[in-house]
Amino acid sequence: MSKHFLRCILFSAATLALVGCASGVSRQAGSSGVTPHLSSERIGKVVVRLSPEAQSKAADNPGFSTEELASVIRNQIGHRNMLESGLPTALDVEVKDLRVRSTAAAVLFGFMAGNDKVSGDVRLRGPNGDTTPFTVSASYALGGLAGGQSGNRLSWLYEEFAKLVAVELYGESK
Repeated sequence: MSKHFLRCILFSAATLALVGCASGVSRQAGSSGVTPHLSSERIGKVVVRLSPEAQSKAADNPGFSTEELASVIRNQIGHRNMLESGLPTALDVEVKDLRVRSTAAAVLFGFMAGNDKVSGDVRLRGPNGDTTPFTVSASYALGGLAGGQSGNRLSWLYEEFAKLVAVELYGESK
């Protein structure tokens, strides 16, 4: 193989690795541009539920678990010592959109089979009222033998979603 061909392959692989995963947080147009970090707001429980649109997609995506997503979010918040059971404040996550590729499609076709994704609205519900929701989304498009396994893909999605929620609420962890 020529050096030029090898460089092209390495450049292509690096580019695919960078575009294979994406995530982000957005706020509604009416909310202020300043991100309020609620560092003093402890959470008593985490509730993850599916919107009617997501419920209709859930039958086609049996690998997705609201319980697992809630558990990973609890872990992220717990690492920041902001989770305390029994408190009236709840973190409410309404999953609006989801997609989980089959393992065969992810392994055989990788990013050409589309991406795995989860997005939803997040808000704190407390005794003094609810906060303005923010939208969190995460997607994973890599595949192959290592990146295509359902456990790898879903673990990354759940972790990334949970990390974005915790960062939006409390800022970067110390």
